[in-house]
Amino acid sequence: METFANGAYVVIDGHTQYRNMGVEGYLRHLMVEFGPAEANNAVLTMFDRVDDHRINTYTWNANIGNAVADFSIVSSLGEDQGFPTFTLVAPNGGTMKGWVLWPAGAELALVPGDRLSVEKQGATEDFVIVMSLEPETTPALEVLDHGNAGSIVRLGNKTVAFDRRAGTLLQGEAATALALNHASPLSIRGLTARILSSGSVELRWLPFTTGAERLIVEQRGPSETEFTVIANIAASRTHYTATGLTPQTNYTWRITAVSGELQSDPSDTVQATTWEQGMALYVEDFAPRVNDQLPLQNAIGRWQFRNQDRGWQLQETLGSPRNAANPVGMMATAGRTRINFQNILFTEGFSADLSTTSAAVEVDIMTEGTVRFSLMLQLASGQWVRTNGEAHIASRTSWHRQRWAISSITAWNLFDMQTLNTGAAINLTAADLSDIRGIGIRAQWPLNERWARLDQLHLYAKDFVPAEAPPEGFTLWRMLNFGQDANNEAVAGFSANPAGDGIANGLRYAMGWGDPRQPVPSPWPAPVIVNDHMELTYTWDSTLTDVDLSLEVSYDLEIWHSGPEHLEEVSRFVDDGMHTITIRALQSGPVFMRMQATPR
Repeated sequence: METFANGAYVVIDGHTQYRNMGVEGYLRHLMVEFGPAEANNAVLTMFDRVDDHRINTYTWNANIGNAVADFSIVSSLGEDQGFPTFTLVAPNGGTMKGWVLWPAGAELALVPGDRLSVEKQGATEDFVIVMSLEPETTPALEVLDHGNAGSIVRLGNKTVAFDRRAGTLLQGEAATALALNHASPLSIRGLTARILSSGSVELRWLPFTTGAERLIVEQRGPSETEFTVIANIAASRTHYTATGLTPQTNYTWRITAVSGELQSDPSDTVQATTWEQGMALYVEDFAPRVNDQLPLQNAIGRWQFRNQDRGWQLQETLGSPRNAANPVGMMATAGRTRINFQNILFTEGFSADLSTTSAAVEVDIMTEGTVRFSLMLQLASGQWVRTNGEAHIASRTSWHRQRWAISSITAWNLFDMQTLNTGAAINLTAADLSDIRGIGIRAQWPLNERWARLDQLHLYAKDFVPAEAPPEGFTLWRMLNFGQDANNEAVAGFSANPAGDGIANGLRYAMGWGDPRQPVPSPWPAPVIVNDHMELTYTWDSTLTDVDLSLEVSYDLEIWHSGPEHLEEVSRFVDDGMHTITIRALQSGPVFMRMQATPR
């Protein structure tokens, strides 16, 4: 907060508090300058800067007040020198008039429900509204300067300026002395760097809409004193990938906007250190599958929960916005647990090297009240450990990005996954960290019934080998039935018949017929004659997705036929995925039928 004669200037930095609403950044500036006490007047200026990479509809609202009490305020809309205006008149004669200086093209409206609304569609937008409060007549607005770089206006004896380059409001002598340069393009804002690999970094910045023709991307290495131009790109671009970089090396970038012979000031610089050779990023965004609504298995593994009463569950709303492949999806819990106010979420079975200096785990977290989080790792021995220190997080309305840099963690403790008890301290060596078999997140609650949400888990590791999917279908069936012989095709193969009864394993699996080493017990499907036509009724489990079951008919035991020219379906009864089907041979008289299973 800054104070000056007869007024004050306040800046409220929303930072990333609105990311859960899809907005990257938000700033509100409020400046007020009062006149002498006997004049009973003031000039109020508001400047809201909203930053995002995506197109949104932004609405600036003000409540008029008539809905709270019958103030009988009369409101009207208009236009003055190309700026939308609103006027509010109180019964006692007091008047407020506002001019919407920015953004250009904003729509001003009186909304039912006692609201004044300024609306604009865009990605990055500046809202600047200057308002004059007078006991009687509102002074005329005098526009001293207005253009790409900002605005300078005067209301009576008060001068107000908006400097877009600096992103600030000015008043008094500072506003009068401001010289706006509308010719040169504005500097780009919001430059960030994201490491993609050991040799590439992605640069991103906020959308640029100031009439520039092109952008110059410059780079500086660790041993260089000057920047080098690495690219000239279109001004419409909002990202660029720097490639050919040296592993584990720190670089600095900046970008300059160009219009003809004129250049903007360089952007703020951004730095990043490339990963060691072989490092990569693996992301779990917890997005649900379309069919079974289980977490989408990206590269990391299958998530599990243990010792939960009402623990982690997949939810399909409010996914965090961090470059999510699917922003809809997160893990959430109400925080009620069976053991020591704890919840855990973990995955295991993969292998990864976390011994490098770039190794890290990140996760986006939102909580009700303060919740303590720690990182868990599973060693090659199967033993779990957790960080001795805990991250205390209280972030109810926005996503907090928690990062554990593995090389900076010096204190670990043994952790019992069955009892959730923390054991003795343990020193992890580089060899221990080079073969990690699982990761997890532990939440420690101060009270029951507190909620938390996790999304966008990022693992930075080397030599990552994902967990194999657990066996299912016929593969699981042969493992359960043949044990050590499961890989012997002559015994456990799809076409094998270890019972010697002429019924292959594939058909036994498809029909659910008992021990494949023993003859098929009766009853099993047997044909009947109905009106001189053979019919066969059998039951089929439609949830089996790796096998097809077919019926064939023969008139001479030499040639077998299928299809609607020879067979027709008489009836089908469905009960929770189980289909009871009756098939009839179209030719009357003696015929032969057989069932056949084929792998998909």
